Amino acid sequence: MYLQPAQGRCASPWISNTSHLAPFTSSQLTTRIDQKVPKASEVGEKLTKRRQDSRRSKAIETFINILHFARIWTDLNILHVARIWRDFNILHVARIWTDLNILHVARSWTDLNILHIARSWTDVNILHIARIWTD
Repeated sequence: MYLQPAQGRCASPWISNTSHLAPFTSSQLTTRIDQKVPKASEVGEKLTKRRQDSRRSKAIETFINILHFARIWTDLNILHVARIWRDFNILHVARIWTDLNILHVARSWTDLNILHIARSWTDVNILHIARIWTD
């Protein structure tokens, strides 16, 4: 069912009621419509700005990637140096410990040999003296 134009309303229910446009003159309506449609130069400026923003974001992304790579590289180098240093220290400590153990064993062995020789020598002397005394 369609409304009749004579009643002051639109003939089609799909066309909105234009009574809210009544306070504006036709020139004012044209001005409002023109203000809402962007000019070609504005569209070009927006596209240029988007391209610049895109380039800027790509540059920032590249910079972040470089920093990320540098950080990883630095971390790897630090870990590598730390590992080498740790390994070196472990080897150094192990070498010192081994040397100390060797020296300790050698000293103990020498002490034992000296004591053994001294005891043997004492025993020999005691036996020798005892033999002489007995004779």
